[in-house]
Amino acid sequence: MMKKCDLDLDSIEGQILYSMDRVQRQNAEVTALMMTLDRDRVTLRNYIAIYRQRISEAQMDDLIAAVIKDDILQEADLIFVFDLSAQELIECTQRINERNISKW
Repeated sequence: MMKKCDLDLDSIEGQILYSMDRVQRQNAEVTALMMTLDRDRVTLRNYIAIYRQRISEAQMDDLIAAVIKDDILQEADLIFVFDLSAQELIECTQRINERNISKW
């Protein structure tokens, strides 16, 4: 079995160029995906802002609770799309927990 260190200089250069091309293409794909993700986050944030105007705080808490329970969004995304600070998220989860305890 030939080891990578046994390759001749032309083969190594070819592998370097091939690997560079793959990295460049993958970076382009990741960049495009990140741009799509950022656009979708902003769209979701806008829809939630409109929704928030039409429902009560308890209903918004219920939506946030469902998102947390089902692990739909990462914490940073949750904070962004619901337009919360870290402290506001803590307060929201406390309200949710208090309501859940009172149901028992």
